[in-house]
Amino acid sequence: MKRIMISFLTFSLLFTTCSSDEKPLTDRKKKNDLEIENLFGIVKSVNSISYPTQGQIINFDTMQKLVSRFENIYNEKGYLTEKNN
Repeated sequence: MKRIMISFLTFSLLFTTCSSDEKPLTDRKKKNDLEIENLFGIVKSVNSISYPTQGQIINFDTMQKLVSRFENIYNEKGYLTEKNN
């Protein structure tokens, strides 16, 4: 009787762990770079230019008003192909 009970518990434990609701790794969809950055639709590139605010000091001798700039270029499938800083 003990042997039957142990085998029943073993098989039930094995059955519950193998029948999970998660999809196998091959069925999961990998997110592309556009989905990771929450960009939707047809996006070819993203440009961002930052300028100083009124409270920041600007060096007028060199006229460097630009704080930062970057450009990301994506392919047709939505993966990042170029990143320019």
